[in-house]
Amino acid sequence: MKETQEIKRFKRFLQVEKGLSENSVYSYAYDLKKFSAFLEDQNKTMLSATQDDIQHFLAFEKTKKNNSARTLARSLAAIRQFYSYMTVTTGVVENPSVKIETPQIQKTLPDFLTASEVERLFGSISEDDVYELRDKAIFEMLYSCGLRITEAIDLRFHDVDFEGKLIRVTGKGDKERLVPMGDEAARLLHLYCDRSRLVILGSRSSEFLFISKKGSLLIVNRYGDL
Repeated sequence: MKETQEIKRFKRFLQVEKGLSENSVYSYAYDLKKFSAFLEDQNKTMLSATQDDIQHFLAFEKTKKNNSARTLARSLAAIRQFYSYMTVTTGVVENPSVKIETPQIQKTLPDFLTASEVERLFGSISEDDVYELRDKAIFEMLYSCGLRITEAIDLRFHDVDFEGKLIRVTGKGDKERLVPMGDEAARLLHLYCDRSRLVILGSRSSEFLFISKKGSLLIVNRYGDL
Protein backbone atom coordinates (compact mmCIF):
# COMPACT_ATOMS: atom_id res chain seq x y z
CA MET A 1 0.00 0.00 0.00
CA LYS A 2 1.44 3.32 -1.03
CA GLU A 3 1.47 6.42 1.15
CA THR A 4 -0.02 9.54 -0.43
CA GLN A 5 1.34 13.04 0.15
CA GLU A 6 -1.76 13.84 2.20
CA ILE A 7 -1.14 10.89 4.52
CA LYS A 8 2.53 11.90 4.88
CA ARG A 9 1.51 15.43 5.90
CA PHE A 10 -1.03 14.02 8.33
CA LYS A 11 1.65 11.77 9.87
CA ARG A 12 3.91 14.77 10.44
CA PHE A 13 0.99 16.57 12.09
CA LEU A 14 0.41 13.62 14.43
CA GLN A 15 4.11 13.42 15.28
CA VAL A 16 4.91 17.11 15.68
CA GLU A 17 1.64 18.77 16.71
CA LYS A 18 -0.07 15.92 18.55
CA GLY A 19 3.11 14.29 19.87
CA LEU A 20 1.78 10.79 19.30
CA SER A 21 4.04 7.77 19.66
CA GLU A 22 5.53 6.09 16.63
CA ASN A 23 3.21 3.12 17.10
CA SER A 24 0.10 5.31 17.18
CA VAL A 25 1.19 7.17 14.05
CA TYR A 26 1.89 3.85 12.33
CA SER A 27 -1.63 2.59 13.17
CA TYR A 28 -3.28 5.74 11.83
CA ALA A 29 -1.27 5.58 8.61
CA TYR A 30 -1.95 1.85 8.17
CA ASP A 31 -5.73 2.39 8.25
CA LEU A 32 -5.55 5.41 5.96
CA LYS A 33 -3.42 3.57 3.41
CA LYS A 34 -6.01 0.77 3.33
CA PHE A 35 -8.74 3.34 2.72
CA SER A 36 -6.66 5.06 0.04
CA ALA A 37 -6.03 1.75 -1.76
CA PHE A 38 -9.75 0.96 -1.66
CA LEU A 39 -10.55 4.34 -3.19
CA GLU A 40 -7.89 3.90 -5.86
CA ASP A 41 -9.61 0.69 -6.98
CA GLN A 42 -12.75 2.82 -7.44
CA ASN A 43 -10.77 5.42 -9.43
CA LYS A 44 -11.16 7.92 -6.59
CA THR A 45 -8.85 9.76 -4.21
CA MET A 46 -9.08 10.67 -0.54
CA LEU A 47 -9.72 14.29 -1.48
CA SER A 48 -12.79 13.36 -3.53
CA ALA A 49 -14.20 10.69 -1.20
CA THR A 50 -17.81 10.92 -0.04
CA GLN A 51 -19.76 9.57 2.91
CA ASP A 52 -20.91 6.68 0.73
CA ASP A 53 -17.29 5.83 -0.11
CA ILE A 54 -16.40 5.55 3.55
CA GLN A 55 -19.45 3.41 4.30
CA HIS A 56 -18.65 1.15 1.33
CA PHE A 57 -15.08 0.82 2.60
CA LEU A 58 -16.26 -0.18 6.08
CA ALA A 59 -18.71 -2.66 4.58
CA PHE A 60 -15.90 -4.11 2.44
CA GLU A 61 -13.63 -4.46 5.48
CA LYS A 62 -16.41 -6.20 7.39
CA THR A 63 -17.67 -8.62 4.73
CA LYS A 64 -14.59 -9.28 2.59
CA LYS A 65 -11.87 -8.91 5.19
CA ASN A 66 -13.96 -10.22 8.09
CA ASN A 67 -12.74 -7.43 10.39
CA SER A 68 -14.32 -6.99 13.80
CA ALA A 69 -16.43 -4.03 14.91
CA ARG A 70 -13.51 -2.87 17.05
CA THR A 71 -11.18 -2.81 14.03
CA LEU A 72 -13.78 -0.99 11.95
CA ALA A 73 -14.24 1.59 14.71
CA ARG A 74 -10.49 2.21 14.77
CA SER A 75 -10.38 2.60 11.00
CA LEU A 76 -13.26 5.08 11.13
CA ALA A 77 -11.54 7.02 13.91
CA ALA A 78 -8.41 7.36 11.75
CA ILE A 79 -10.48 8.51 8.77
CA ARG A 80 -12.32 11.07 10.93
CA GLN A 81 -9.08 12.46 12.31
CA PHE A 82 -7.61 12.71 8.82
CA TYR A 83 -10.55 14.64 7.37
CA SER A 84 -10.78 16.85 10.43
CA TYR A 85 -7.14 17.76 9.86
CA MET A 86 -7.68 18.34 6.13
CA THR A 87 -10.73 20.53 6.78
CA VAL A 88 -8.75 22.80 9.08
CA THR A 89 -5.57 22.96 7.02
CA THR A 90 -7.08 23.32 3.54
CA GLY A 91 -10.37 25.03 4.26
CA VAL A 92 -11.70 23.34 1.15
CA VAL A 93 -12.05 19.65 1.88
CA GLU A 94 -15.25 18.78 3.74
CA ASN A 95 -15.35 16.02 6.34
CA PRO A 96 -17.44 13.22 4.78
CA SER A 97 -17.28 11.10 7.94
CA VAL A 98 -19.14 13.34 10.40
CA LYS A 99 -22.54 11.65 9.98
CA ILE A 100 -21.25 8.06 10.05
CA GLU A 101 -22.03 6.22 13.25
CA THR A 102 -19.26 4.32 14.98
CA PRO A 103 -19.76 0.52 14.80
CA GLN A 104 -21.08 -0.89 18.06
CA ILE A 105 -18.40 -2.83 19.91
CA GLN A 106 -19.73 -5.80 21.82
CA LYS A 107 -18.38 -5.95 25.34
CA THR A 108 -16.89 -9.31 26.22
CA LEU A 109 -15.20 -10.70 29.25
CA PRO A 110 -11.41 -10.55 28.87
CA ASP A 111 -9.52 -13.76 28.24
CA PHE A 112 -6.98 -14.70 30.84
CA LEU A 113 -4.37 -17.35 31.51
CA THR A 114 -4.23 -19.51 34.60
CA ALA A 115 -1.07 -19.52 36.71
CA SER A 116 -0.03 -22.90 35.28
CA GLU A 117 -0.60 -21.68 31.73
CA VAL A 118 1.57 -18.62 32.42
CA GLU A 119 4.32 -20.87 33.75
CA ARG A 120 4.16 -23.06 30.64
CA LEU A 121 4.23 -19.99 28.41
CA PHE A 122 7.34 -18.57 30.04
CA GLY A 123 8.94 -22.00 30.19
CA SER A 124 8.50 -22.42 26.43
CA ILE A 125 10.50 -19.27 25.60
CA SER A 126 14.22 -19.87 25.21
CA GLU A 127 16.73 -17.65 26.97
CA ASP A 128 19.47 -18.81 24.59
CA ASP A 129 18.00 -17.06 21.54
CA VAL A 130 18.59 -13.27 21.53
CA TYR A 131 15.14 -12.43 20.17
CA GLU A 132 13.24 -14.90 22.34
CA LEU A 133 15.10 -13.55 25.36
CA ARG A 134 14.01 -10.02 24.38
CA ASP A 135 10.40 -11.14 24.02
CA LYS A 136 10.50 -13.01 27.31
CA ALA A 137 11.71 -9.86 29.07
CA ILE A 138 8.86 -7.89 27.48
CA PHE A 139 6.28 -10.49 28.53
CA GLU A 140 7.61 -10.34 32.08
CA MET A 141 7.18 -6.54 32.04
CA LEU A 142 3.56 -7.01 30.97
CA TYR A 143 2.82 -9.81 33.42
CA SER A 144 4.56 -8.84 36.63
CA CYS A 145 4.77 -5.05 36.26
CA GLY A 146 1.31 -4.51 34.80
CA LEU A 147 2.54 -2.56 31.77
CA ARG A 148 0.63 -2.05 28.57
CA ILE A 149 2.42 -3.34 25.48
CA THR A 150 2.95 0.21 24.19
CA GLU A 151 4.33 1.29 27.56
CA ALA A 152 6.83 -1.57 27.55
CA ILE A 153 8.19 -0.99 24.06
CA ASP A 154 8.33 2.80 24.57
CA LEU A 155 10.72 2.37 27.51
CA ARG A 156 14.05 4.13 27.13
CA PHE A 157 17.21 2.56 28.50
CA HIS A 158 17.57 5.38 31.02
CA ASP A 159 14.05 4.68 32.34
CA VAL A 160 15.37 1.58 34.13
CA ASP A 161 16.95 1.80 37.58
CA PHE A 162 18.59 -1.61 37.78
CA GLU A 163 20.00 -1.06 41.24
CA GLY A 164 16.75 0.19 42.73
CA LYS A 165 14.67 -2.27 40.67
CA LEU A 166 12.41 0.51 39.39
CA ILE A 167 11.22 1.56 35.95
CA ARG A 168 9.85 4.97 34.98
CA VAL A 169 6.79 4.45 32.78
CA THR A 170 5.07 7.10 30.67
CA GLY A 171 1.41 6.22 30.29
CA LYS A 172 -1.65 7.85 28.79
CA GLY A 173 -1.65 11.63 28.88
CA ASP A 174 2.15 11.58 29.28
CA LYS A 175 1.70 10.79 32.97
CA GLU A 176 4.79 9.24 34.54
CA ARG A 177 4.81 6.63 37.27
CA LEU A 178 7.46 4.55 38.98
CA VAL A 179 6.86 0.80 38.83
CA PRO A 180 8.81 -1.67 41.00
CA MET A 181 10.34 -4.73 39.35
CA GLY A 182 10.24 -8.15 40.89
CA ASP A 183 13.32 -10.35 41.07
CA GLU A 184 12.40 -12.29 37.90
CA ALA A 185 11.75 -9.14 35.88
CA ALA A 186 15.06 -7.66 37.04
CA ARG A 187 16.88 -10.91 36.22
CA LEU A 188 15.45 -11.09 32.71
CA LEU A 189 16.20 -7.43 32.01
CA HIS A 190 19.80 -7.88 33.18
CA LEU A 191 20.12 -10.99 31.02
CA TYR A 192 18.54 -9.28 28.01
CA CYS A 193 20.82 -6.25 28.28
CA ASP A 194 23.95 -8.37 28.79
CA ARG A 195 23.33 -11.11 26.22
CA SER A 196 20.75 -9.91 23.73
CA ARG A 197 20.47 -6.14 23.37
CA LEU A 198 24.12 -5.55 22.47
CA VAL A 199 24.04 -8.38 19.93
CA ILE A 200 20.93 -6.98 18.25
CA LEU A 201 22.37 -3.47 18.19
CA GLY A 202 25.76 -4.45 16.83
CA SER A 203 27.60 -1.23 15.95
CA ARG A 204 24.40 0.84 16.17
CA SER A 205 23.00 2.77 19.12
CA SER A 206 19.47 3.31 20.38
CA GLU A 207 17.85 5.05 23.32
CA PHE A 208 15.07 2.47 23.45
CA LEU A 209 15.31 -0.48 25.81
CA PHE A 210 13.64 -3.04 23.55
CA ILE A 211 14.77 -2.90 19.94
CA SER A 212 13.99 -4.57 16.63
CA LYS A 213 16.30 -6.61 14.42
CA LYS A 214 17.19 -3.36 12.65
CA GLY A 215 18.22 -1.75 15.92
CA SER A 216 15.19 0.56 15.95
CA LEU A 217 12.03 0.93 18.02
CA LEU A 218 9.82 -2.14 17.96
CA ILE A 219 6.57 -1.66 16.02
CA VAL A 220 3.50 -3.36 17.39
CA ASN A 221 0.43 -3.60 15.22
CA ARG A 222 -3.12 -3.21 16.47
CA TYR A 223 -3.33 -6.94 17.26
CA GLY A 224 -0.36 -6.78 19.61
CA ASP A 225 2.11 -8.70 17.43
CA LEU A 226 5.79 -7.78 17.88
